Amino acid sequence: MARAVRELRASARVGRVDGRLLRRLRRAWLNDSFAADAAYLGELASLVLSGPGPFLECGSGLSTLVAGIFAEARGARVMSLEQDADWHRQMLHWQERLALGNVEIRLAPITRQGDFAWYDLTGVNLPAAFSHVFCDGPALWKSEWADPMFANWRAGVVPLLRQRGIVLGEILLDDAENRRCAGVCRLWNQLGLTTELVATPTGSFVLARPQGERSYTPQP
Repeated sequence: MARAVRELRASARVGRVDGRLLRRLRRAWLNDSFAADAAYLGELASLVLSGPGPFLECGSGLSTLVAGIFAEARGARVMSLEQDADWHRQMLHWQERLALGNVEIRLAPITRQGDFAWYDLTGVNLPAAFSHVFCDGPALWKSEWADPMFANWRAGVVPLLRQRGIVLGEILLDDAENRRCAGVCRLWNQLGLTTELVATPTGSFVLARPQGERSYTPQP
């Protein structure tokens, strides 16, 4: 893990996304059930290199470390929201171990907010805008959340942050195979975003952006 992280930092400093290195890092992470797939991590890294930041991440994990390392190379900041207290402590350990001073990992329990189950950001100061949002959370289970909260899944990031006057750029949504993803895309379309499904050999994701912005171009 340590060697892969050193190589990732070197790659970030020269602005290069190495897919093979990300796959190695993912194997070393040893959390296969919840870690984002390599294609998602590669797209996330490319977006960090292309945007000024700050970056918002919904759900923390290996993607937090990748975002933090690539943002670190550009002098940008990452805010990551985590709903689980035990995992939050684990991620703080990794943040300290890797000396990622540009990353803020916030413990934010999930609460009902209208038709959405989303992170409770009461008292949290947020920037006026995020150039990119990496949406791999929250994790919602049917046994805990009835509809419409369960059905709306991760959709709340757009309307709830807009209510706070926060401007959002591109959004990268993971787990596009989830049956709830289509409903999220419809809601975001109604709010003025275009959504594009990207299928890869290791999984699918959605890229959402304000209408009129560029379409997706595969990374080399």
